[in-house]
Amino acid sequence: MKFKEGETERMTGNEIGMVRRMDDLGRVVIPKEVRKSFHMGKNEPLEIFVDGNDTIVLRKYHSLPNMEALAQEYAETLYKTFDQVVLVDDSRNIIAVAGLSKREYLNKPIPEELLLSGVSGLADFSPVEGFPFSQVIVEELPFPDGRKGRFLMLAKNRGDLGAAESKTVQAATQFLGRWLNKSAAK
Repeated sequence: MKFKEGETERMTGNEIGMVRRMDDLGRVVIPKEVRKSFHMGKNEPLEIFVDGNDTIVLRKYHSLPNMEALAQEYAETLYKTFDQVVLVDDSRNIIAVAGLSKREYLNKPIPEELLLSGVSGLADFSPVEGFPFSQVIVEELPFPDGRKGRFLMLAKNRGDLGAAESKTVQAATQFLGRWLNKSAAK
């Protein structure tokens, strides 16, 4: 459907189509009715990306630091509840730490000892110098962009982690995963 300059037409459902010119600085004004329907205020951050060959998409921006703060709160709560180390990663870096030095681990690449490829659920592993853990619970945390992060609980002694800890880590991972998907859909 083609529109004439300045023309606005309601299509199906909530869809609105219109034509606006870009100014000399490359700016386009988002019409008031669109800003109002999306509850967009002044200085609202927007994501801009290309979808296909000739489509530019604007979407309200929802930052991941909110997710990182939520993951940190969850990690600290589990640490206080079970007295076990908790880490959350985003497939590249550790985004939440409880029970270990934040300065040493937070926002740093995942240590080699924690790569644990193929490990899921409750597993034993051999402690190494500087990393004295013998047991881990690993649950995959799917990000909307396709990355696979993880929620980990670590124990120094075999037998310290069991069914209660496993179920709790599963619940935490499912909660964060659902929260991520809902945030990405907004």
